[in-house]
This record gives sequence, C-alpha cells and structure tokens, in this order.
Amino acid sequence: MKDVEWWKKPVRVFQFNLEDPYGFFIKKFDAETLVNLARRMRANVLVVFARDAWGRRLYLKGKVAPHHPRLTEKSCVEKLVEEARKFGIKVVIMVAHTANKYMYEKHPDWAQVNAKGEIIVLEHIPSEFKIRSPQWPLLCINSPYIQYLEEEVSESIKATNPDGVLLDSFRYQPDFDKACYCDYCQIAFTKETGFELPEEENWETMEWREAWKWRYKVVVRAIARLRNVVKKHNPNLVYMYNNHPAGWAGRANKVVEDLRDLLDVVFAECSEADHQPPGFISEMVRLTKAMSGGKPVWASRNAFYMYRTVMSATPIIVKQGLREALIAGGSPWILFFSSTLTQDPRVLDAVAEVYKEIEEMEDYLIGLEEVKYVGIVASNATRDWYGKSNPAIYVDETRGFYYALVNQHIPVGFIADKDLDDVEKLSQYSTVILANTACISDKSIEALKKYVEEGGGIVATYQATTLDIDGVDREDFGISELLGAHYEGILNLPWSYVILKKNSFKKVHNIVPLGDIDYAFRNKRSEEGLANQVKAKVESEKVKIIGRMAFATADYGFEYTLGRSTPPIGIETMEPSIIVSDDKVFYFSFQLGRHFWRIGHPDYLNMIVESILYVAKNPPPIETNAPETVEVSLFKRDNELYFIHLLNHTYNQRILSIPIGACRQVLPRYSQPYAVHPPRRVDPISNIRIKLKLGKDWEEAKIVLPLRKAEKKVKIENNEISYTLPILNEYEAIAIEKTY
Repeated sequence: MKDVEWWKKPVRVFQFNLEDPYGFFIKKFDAETLVNLARRMRANVLVVFARDAWGRRLYLKGKVAPHHPRLTEKSCVEKLVEEARKFGIKVVIMVAHTANKYMYEKHPDWAQVNAKGEIIVLEHIPSEFKIRSPQWPLLCINSPYIQYLEEEVSESIKATNPDGVLLDSFRYQPDFDKACYCDYCQIAFTKETGFELPEEENWETMEWREAWKWRYKVVVRAIARLRNVVKKHNPNLVYMYNNHPAGWAGRANKVVEDLRDLLDVVFAECSEADHQPPGFISEMVRLTKAMSGGKPVWASRNAFYMYRTVMSATPIIVKQGLREALIAGGSPWILFFSSTLTQDPRVLDAVAEVYKEIEEMEDYLIGLEEVKYVGIVASNATRDWYGKSNPAIYVDETRGFYYALVNQHIPVGFIADKDLDDVEKLSQYSTVILANTACISDKSIEALKKYVEEGGGIVATYQATTLDIDGVDREDFGISELLGAHYEGILNLPWSYVILKKNSFKKVHNIVPLGDIDYAFRNKRSEEGLANQVKAKVESEKVKIIGRMAFATADYGFEYTLGRSTPPIGIETMEPSIIVSDDKVFYFSFQLGRHFWRIGHPDYLNMIVESILYVAKNPPPIETNAPETVEVSLFKRDNELYFIHLLNHTYNQRILSIPIGACRQVLPRYSQPYAVHPPRRVDPISNIRIKLKLGKDWEEAKIVLPLRKAEKKVKIENNEISYTLPILNEYEAIAIEKTY
C-alpha cells in the first residue's frame, strides 16, 4: 500500500485541557508526564492549548500574549513537542479561540455584543443571571482582534513547531441572541451590503436574511485567513477546525461545508454524548464527513461523565464511545481535563484497550470507504431557512430516519447540499431520503430527476422541495414531476391520523396517530406542527395512494389524563397521506422521521424501513440477525477487502426519567424527573449471523477476526458470503479478504 500522510490514517488522540484561571495542576502535568500518559494510553496524537480562553499562552518564547504565571520550562508546549517527538507522537496546538478574557479587559470594544448590548460569552451562565465580569467573553473577528489572532497563530507555530493547528472554540453566530452588533460589525455590514444590521429577528426582511448570510461569510473569511498564516509557515502543517456538529445550533456544519476545500481535518466535538442515544458519536462522524466532503474526522469522547469533570465516566461508556468514532470511519479522541486526571483517572486503561485494538488493526483500516446504500440529505439550507430559530423541527426528521436505519442494520450516511446536485455521487446510493428537505436548488432537483431515471429511489416527507435553496416558496413541490402530485398547502392540526390501505405495510397497524403532547405544557397542549399534514393533489396515473388522511375527534383527548391524551379518530377523508409514484418515489405527507425520533414506536420505524427497501434499486448489501442494540457498519477497500464492525450497545437502561410539564394547580413532584445513567455493563450476544453481498469475481475468501488472531478460508457462492459470530461482547471486527 502506498504511503499515506499520518493524519489520513486512523489516529488515536489524547486531548489534555488545563482549564482553570489559576493553573491548579499545571506543575503536576509537565511535558514528560503528559507524554508518558499518552504512551500508556497508546495515543499517537496529543492536543493541548498553546493559548487558553483566559488569554494566557502556554509556551515560553513569545510576546503576543502573557504566559501563564505558573508556566515552567518543564510544563511548556515547547518541551512537550520535544518530548513527544522522541516517541513519534504528534502534537496539535489549540490557538485563536474567540474567547479571550485578557484581550477583552485590554480592549473591551473588541467584544462581541448582542443587539441588547450584552457581552456574548462562551461560558454557561444561568439564563436569569446578568452577565458581569465574564470569564470567557467572545471577541469579534471583525475587530482588530483578527490581526491579533494572526500574530498569535504565527508566533505559536514559530515557538512550538507543532504538527497541526486546531481552531477549537472559534465562534461567531448568526442566531439573534448570540449575533454580534459591535461597532465593527455595524460598519462592516453596512459597507458590504448597504444595509444596517437589523435590531430584531425577522426572517421576512431582506436585512435579516442578508445579515444571516453575511455572518457565515465573516467566519469563513476569518478561518481562511488564519489558514494562510498556518500554511505560510509550513504547508505540511495540518489545519483543523472544531465544528461541534450537534452544538451551537448546528450552524458550524455549514462553515465546514463552505470550507471543505481548505480544511485538512475536522474535529467533531461530541460533548453531548452522555445525554444522546447510543451511536451518537457515529452519527456525528458521518454527518461531519458529509459536510467536509469526506475529509478525515476526529471525534471526541469525554473521559468524564455529563458535566462532572472531576469524576470519570464508566469504563464501558468510554470504550464504546471511542469505538463509535472508529466504526463510522473516524478517529477516536479522548478528552481529559486536569481535574479528571488528578482526582479520578480510572479510565486510562479503558482508553488503552481501545487504542491498542486500533493500533493492531491499522493495516486493515487504512484506505477503507464506508459502503453506501441509503443517503439522508442533511441540508444546512433547510436547517437555517426552514428551521430558522428552531432547527429541531427539521433536524429531528433526519435523525428519526437515521436511527431507524441504524437500528435495522441498513447502511446509511448523509448527503450535504453541495453534493446533492452531483448525479455521480447520488448514484452511489440505492435510496436518497429527502426527510422534509424543504430547501433545495433547481440544479439539485434536476440531478434527482436524473438519479431516478437511472434507477435510484427516493423517499420524501412533508414539505420536501417546496422552497428554493434560499428558503423562497416554490408554491409547489420541486419534484412534483417525480411525485406525480402537486403541493396545495398545509393543514395545521393539533392531532391527525393516517388510514393505511390493507396490506400496504407488512408490520404497521392500519390506523396511525400523528402528534404528541407538548412536554412543557405551558401555553399549548400538543406539540406545535407535529400532526400537520400536507395537502397533495395527485395528478398521475402512475401514483398509488396507500394511505389517506383522517382527522381527530377533538383538539385533545378526554381519557386518562383529560387534556393530555390522544383524541380518537374522527372523520376519514379521501385526501392522500402516503403515495408511491411509479414504484420509485415514496411520499409521506407528514413528519415520519420526527415521529420516530420523538416517540420511537415500531409503526413509524417500519414505515421508514419498508418504504426505503421498496424503492431501493438494490437490496441491502449486508443482512444480520443481530438485535437493534448492536450497531453494524460495513466498509470496503477496492474490490479486495470488506471490513465489518459490530458494536454492542446492549446496556442497562439509561434514561430512567424525563420531565412532563406541570399543569394548572400544580402539585409537588413525586420524584426528581431528570435521571440519566451511564452504561455500566454490556450484555453479550450469541450466534450473530451475517450475510454479505460481495463485488464481482470473488471465488474464495479469507475471514479474519483481527482482534482474536483467528482466520478461516471459505468458498464463495453467488457472490455472497455467510458467517456466524459465536459471541459478541463489547466489540468485534471482521475482515473478509479476497484470495486467489
């Protein structure tokens, strides 16, 4: 195999954060200690601050910022790079954070301030507190602070000679409460657009829309500008950006999409993993890979649990989290804070166990590409222009489809807006999912038509393709020709139903309710918009109507908890709710994915799975009897190697309790409603059968279990191979190699 640059291989990352204003533990973790910890965990990349969020540098030779008052020659970054190089460990420095207390106190006019005049901060302050003496104020990249950052990046590279540079907390948001209205922004926006920055959020005004677009341009320009500084020093330095894909309203995913040609690696911070479903880190890796155009993605798992940085997470959740990054085609990244390592470093050996596995499998892992079967469009345009200030109403639709497919072991990935107009890329998928992908370009619509013409299948829901890429109403489906139907608006309903034609779905009850209670239960009873249905006018003989709309008897149910329960079915209509066009395009008039994400009922899951398999141009490449709690992913290298990951999420129950909003005349709660437990154990699964469809010209193969040092040769029949794994504990890898 030809030489591959180190950062394009699977790496094993150890991030060490010294994150307190006083440096309590700075002497404890000198360069030699950190390198020894990396070696103990078998990490081959160390990520550290070159400058922290308080504005102090952690290298000695410099003058751009003050060095940390407790910094010594033994604990400085220069010494760390020197020690790490002795053992072949790469060092990535974190610089240019937009949070900087020191520079804020020197230049308060450089701060990001919102329309209310509040300092915008990175730290978490209770919502009813006033912001006073912020620890992590964000500074504006339209101010002279950007020149300061250029000097900081340049100096830190000269001083430390790192292997890579990471923009970790580089934040400048378009969202109203976090959007900057400082004088520098006001002047720059007016100069560039001719408008004044709007002082209220109004998506119907040209000023607000232009400001939204402009703020993205500001971030992209700044990151590109700092890249020039990095690459001028050394073109081989790895340039990285933290998109934090599920944080900051997901806006940085568009930044990655816009910058995909300038970034070498994307760091997908997954700090929400402890209150997200098993498989969350895998999801974020796949999402980030789509946004970046396939660039290497390094994804993090915290060594601590929830927000308790002084207490280690359970060993099993750490191991499985790191493996989640791997099985989606990313590289795992463990984050330790100095307090975690000082007070409770129990998970060091757990990290070492996983990193050893990856080290042993590296020759197999290099050059693998995930096998594509179903592609879910993850549209930044729809999240912004349709979701607006509530991105969840769109994102939850995509996540519902994603987890339904992962749970059923159907290979799934994401497609970015930029790739949706590329027929060659679309043709790699048997089915493309337009999960309420409201915003789409004309060019992408033409690509989808060509894709279907060439045999591809589409599943679309709700308001898919009804807006252009900038959120302008089309007054029809953009793919009306493919659907054989026209869009005639939305029926706004608190609850509704779908009545299924007999035998239209194998595993779904014929009456399906739509909607749910509002869990806050303050000024409405049902979740706004969830039960809505699109009125679609069918005008093609190629269309089969397999589900029709029905209304509920009332706005809320009278049974059980009167006022919260689901009202029974009322008037049945002839309006189509589910249609199939030419056996190639499935359309649901409602938010199917959002229902599965929110409620999880198998009726919604089975509608998702059965519709996708119905229109797919090929059957799934892999089949297994593994339970839903086993995450399965499939990769290949050319036509020579297939590689299967099996990750066991069969844990103890995690979500014990969630809150439901109090009603009028409230009583005290019987028990605290927020209870999220970490996985404490994995239950093994026996006799997992796997059937895999291979490429052409396979006659004989070798099945290898790399972590067990076991292998056997098998004959191939009909380009298929079957194998039974006797026992799956936490994780297993299976390689199928072509033999001659």
